[in-house]
Amino acid sequence: MDGFEVARIIREKDQQAIIIFITSHAEWMPEAFEVNAFHYLIKPIDEIKVKKVLMKAIDQLSLRKMILQFTIQKKVYTIYLGEVEYFESMKRKMIIHLKTGEEYEYYGTMKEVIDKISPQLFTQIHHSFVINMDYIQMKSGEGLVMQSGREITITKKYHPAFQRAYRNYVLMRTKE
Repeated sequence: MDGFEVARIIREKDQQAIIIFITSHAEWMPEAFEVNAFHYLIKPIDEIKVKKVLMKAIDQLSLRKMILQFTIQKKVYTIYLGEVEYFESMKRKMIIHLKTGEEYEYYGTMKEVIDKISPQLFTQIHHSFVINMDYIQMKSGEGLVMQSGREITITKKYHPAFQRAYRNYVLMRTKE
């Protein structure tokens, strides 16, 4: 079994896993994108570069461990933002869609959510949707398909901001 096969198995079991390839085969780098690798280091490796990549991985894990608290019927809930696939706004209610398929509904506004989330990990793509870029399965035309299979349209108003945010997200994950 090669490293890409192992990475595919890891990705099937854990969408959040941080995968870093170390190899002497630069030509295989495109395959790393298929498994959403965090980084791809080419041998011989430089100790300083390895430290930078590992520090970025730690920063990424820290972003995923940020929490969000909300109240439903006088009970306070706490969730990790890294577990949120996307937020949906319906009138005065917010619906939190988790990667597990669980949903939480509470009274709140999109502005309150946007003020609490990390713009490095989340971006608004529609007046009713803020998505976690870790859970984008693919971009299709003017929409996204999330890991859950949910298709969400990117409206014209949010398209330029999404393009910038997603480019920065990818650069953050692959930057040396």
